[in-house]
Amino acid sequence: MKRRKNLILLLVSVTCAIFISSCEVDVPIKEMAAARNGIEDAKKYDAEKYAPNEIKNAEELLIQSHKKLVDGNTDDARKSANDAILAANNAKNKSLQPYADSKIKQSGEMYDLAEKAYAEKFSPDNFEQGKNFNSEAKSQYEQGDYIKSVELAEKSSALFTTALNDSLQNSSSISNEISSTEKKLAEIKRDKNSNAAASNLTKAENSIKNARKAFDGKDFKTSWREIDSAKKELDAASIAINKQRISASIAEMRTDIKGMQAGGLAQDITSDLDSATSELNGAELSLGQNNIKDADARVIRAADIVNNAKFKIKKNEAVAALNKAENQLAQARNKDRDKKYYDNLNKAENLIKSGKSLVTSGKFNDAINNADEAESIINAALNSMENDAQNMAVSSGDDNQSKDGSIAANEAEDTKADDEDGVLNDPNYKPAQGKTYIVQWRKKDTDCLWKISLKVYKDASFWPAIFIANKDQIKNPDLIFPGQRLIIPPKPAKKPLYKKN
Repeated sequence: MKRRKNLILLLVSVTCAIFISSCEVDVPIKEMAAARNGIEDAKKYDAEKYAPNEIKNAEELLIQSHKKLVDGNTDDARKSANDAILAANNAKNKSLQPYADSKIKQSGEMYDLAEKAYAEKFSPDNFEQGKNFNSEAKSQYEQGDYIKSVELAEKSSALFTTALNDSLQNSSSISNEISSTEKKLAEIKRDKNSNAAASNLTKAENSIKNARKAFDGKDFKTSWREIDSAKKELDAASIAINKQRISASIAEMRTDIKGMQAGGLAQDITSDLDSATSELNGAELSLGQNNIKDADARVIRAADIVNNAKFKIKKNEAVAALNKAENQLAQARNKDRDKKYYDNLNKAENLIKSGKSLVTSGKFNDAINNADEAESIINAALNSMENDAQNMAVSSGDDNQSKDGSIAANEAEDTKADDEDGVLNDPNYKPAQGKTYIVQWRKKDTDCLWKISLKVYKDASFWPAIFIANKDQIKNPDLIFPGQRLIIPPKPAKKPLYKKN
C-alpha cells in the first residue's frame, strides 16, 4: 500500500513536469490532483480498514490516469482521474460511519480510565468538558454528521487523557489518605473502650484493605470510595466508644453522689449534688440522641460540681477533725495541772495549728493526718494521766495485800480468753488487762509495735494483740508516740491477724 502511494506521488510529479515543460494546456492536472487529495482524505478516516476495495480501486484508477497521460491519451486520462475521484469519495463515505463509531468508542474507553482514576475529583473541568464533547459526538453521529462526530470524539478523548494524567499525578494524595485512615484505625483500636465498636472497626479495616488494593490497580475512584466508607465506620466507632466512656463516667459519678448523700451533708453540698444529678440526667438524654458533644460537656460540668462538693466535704471533715483535737487538747491541759505532759501537748497543739494552715491551702488529707496525730498524742497523754491517777490510788492502799492468788487467777482467765480461735478479729473483743508499757524514744531504735511485741512476747508477729488492746489511743498501728502507756495483754495462744481497713 505504501509502495502504491509513493508510485502515485512520483507519477503525478513526473506528469506535471512533462506537460508543464511542453506547455500542454489540456492536461487533466486538476482532476488528477483532486483524485490524489480525495484518496488521502479517505485514508484519514481509515479507508484502508473500512473500505479497502474502494480505496484500492481509487488508487489504481489514478495510476491508470497517469499512464494514459504519459501515452498522450489526455481524454482517457481525465476520465480515469474523475473515476478515481468518485472511487475515493465512495471509500471515504463508506469509512466515515465505522470510523466515527470507533472514535466514539475510543472516547468512551478514555472516559472509563479517567473515571476510574477519579478525574471528576482531581481534574473536574477537563473531565466534565470531555463528557460534554462525548455526548455531542454521539448526537452528531445519530444525525449522520460523522465528520463532526469524529472531531468532537477526538476532542473528548484528548480532554479525558488530560484528566487521567492529572489524576495520576495526584495519586499521592490518595495514598496519604489511606495511610492517615490506617493510623486513625490503629489509634481507636488502642482505646480501652474499643470493644464497644468492634463491628465498626472490623468494617473499617476491610474497607482500608480494599482501598489499598484498588489503589494498587489505579482504580482511584474505588479506592477513594472505600476510604470514605472506612472513615464513616471510624466516625461511628468513635461515637460508640465515646458513648460507652461517657456512660461509664455517668455511672461512676452517680455512685459517688449516692455515697456522699448517705452521710449528713450541709445544705449547700446537697444543692450541689442535686445540680450534678440534673447534669447527668441531661447527659444521658443527649447520649440517646447521639449528641456526644453536649453529653460530654454536661458530664464535665457534673464532674466539676461533684469535685467541688468533695472539696467542701473534705474541708468540713478536716475542720471537724481539728476542732475535735482542739477540744481534746483543752481537756488534756486542764487535767495536766502539773504540766508533766506539757511538751507532748505543745507538740499536739503545733500539729493542730499546722493543720489549720493546711486547710487554708487546700491540703485537707494532710490536715486530717495532723489532727489524727495530734489526737493520738493527746490520747496517749490522757491515758498516761489516768494511769498515773490509778497508780497513785493503788500506792495509797494496803501495800501488804497479797496479790499472788488474784493475779494468777486473772492471768489464767486471760489466757483462756485469748486462746479462743479468732478472738482478736472480733470487733467486740476487749483484751484482758495486763501489764503496761511506756513507749520509748531512742535516736537509733525508737519503739514501734512489732519491736515492743518482740520484747514482751519474744515474737514480733504478735504485735496486732497490742494494737487491738490499745485501740482507744492508737488510730494507726504505724503511728505511736513516746510517752504513750500501752496495755500489754497476755500472749494469745494463736498468732493474731490484722486486716487494714
